[in-house]
Amino acid sequence: MKKALSCTYHYDPINRLSRVLPEGQPSHQRFYCQSRIVTHIQGSTQYSVMHHGEQLLAQLTHESPHLNTTLLTTNAQRSVMHSVSGAQKLAIAYSPFGHTPTTHTHHLLGFNCELVESISGHYLLGNGYRAFNPVLMRFNSPDSWSPFGRGGINSYAYCAGDPINYQDPTGHVLSKILKWVPLPPPRPASTLSKKAIITRVPAQPPKTHQTRLGRRHSDVSDSLNAKKRLQHDPMINGSQKNDLIAFHGSTQQQGESLAAGLNTKKMGTRNGLDSGPGFYTTPSFQSAQVWAGTSKRAEISTPQVYGVYAMNFHTLKKGRDYTLSSELNAEMAEHIQIIFRESAYPALSIAPLARKQTTIRMTSLEAPF
Repeated sequence: MKKALSCTYHYDPINRLSRVLPEGQPSHQRFYCQSRIVTHIQGSTQYSVMHHGEQLLAQLTHESPHLNTTLLTTNAQRSVMHSVSGAQKLAIAYSPFGHTPTTHTHHLLGFNCELVESISGHYLLGNGYRAFNPVLMRFNSPDSWSPFGRGGINSYAYCAGDPINYQDPTGHVLSKILKWVPLPPPRPASTLSKKAIITRVPAQPPKTHQTRLGRRHSDVSDSLNAKKRLQHDPMINGSQKNDLIAFHGSTQQQGESLAAGLNTKKMGTRNGLDSGPGFYTTPSFQSAQVWAGTSKRAEISTPQVYGVYAMNFHTLKKGRDYTLSSELNAEMAEHIQIIFRESAYPALSIAPLARKQTTIRMTSLEAPF
C-alpha cells in the first residue's frame, strides 16, 4: 500500500498560513502584503510576486546564484493564462473550478491568482482558512458563516456553482467578477473623393465608462441554473427587503416612537415584561388586536396593530435574539409570544398595518402557530 503523505501547517497570530512542513520535503514559508502573497520561500528557492493594483504582472525567482524573471498574463478572474520566461513560453488551461492536469513549476500563482498546494493540489483560500478541492469542485470543510449567515445555506459549495462569474478569495463570501473591455477607438479619417478631398469623421468625445462583457457559460451541469439562482439571491444582488415576521399591539400614539427604533429604556412602561426584557410580538394578528385593545388607557388613544419587519430574518437565532413563550392571558391561551431581545433590535423595523397580512414563519408548521 502506498504511504500517504503528511503535512504540518503553521499559522501566524492573525490566522494566516505562514509555514508548511511537507514530510520529507523542504519547508514552505509565506509572506503577505495585507491579504496577498508577495513572497514564497521553498527550501533554497525564493519566489517574489509583483502586482500593479489588482493586476498580477510578473514573478521573480531567486535560486542562488540564478535570478529569473517571468512575465505573466491573466484573465478577468486574475488566473494566470500565459507565462514568458526568456525564450520559454507556456500556456495554461483550467477547468471552470480551477483544476489543471499539469503542475506548473514556472510560476507560483494560478487559478484566481491563488497558490495551489503542492501536496494535495488544493487551494487554501482565505490565507489558509479553508481548503478548496478543484477536482470535487467544493470545499473540504464547512463555512463557519453558514448556513444562516453570509456564507449561504450550502456550507461546502464554491461560488454557488458559478465559478465563471464569481470567486471566493476569503473562503467565506463569493464576490462578483467584473469583466471589462475598453471602448473602440474613434474611426479613422476616410477618403471619399477621387479629387483627394478628405472627409474626416468627427472624433468621439472621450468616455470614462467601460462596457461590461456578457456572461460566459460554464460546462458545469448546474451553472445554467446558477445564474438565475444568483439573480434572485437578495444577499448577492443587493435587493434585500424587509420581511414581515410578527405583529405588535399598541396605540396610534406610539407610532412615531416605534418608527424611530426600539428603545430599551421604554420597554415595559405600558403593560410590563412578564417573560423578561425584550420587545413583545406575536405571529397572530388577532392576538395583536387584543393586545392593542389592552394598551388603550384613555379615550383619546386609538388601538393600532403594527407590523414587525426584519432584514434577512434567517440570521436571527432562537435563544440569542428571540425566545418563544405562551401567552399569560387566558383568553389567548393558544397563541404564542415572540420576544425579541436587545441583540435583535438593529435588525427590526416597525410600521402600522391597516389590515391583516401574511408573515414569514419563524418556526415549522408543527408549531402552535
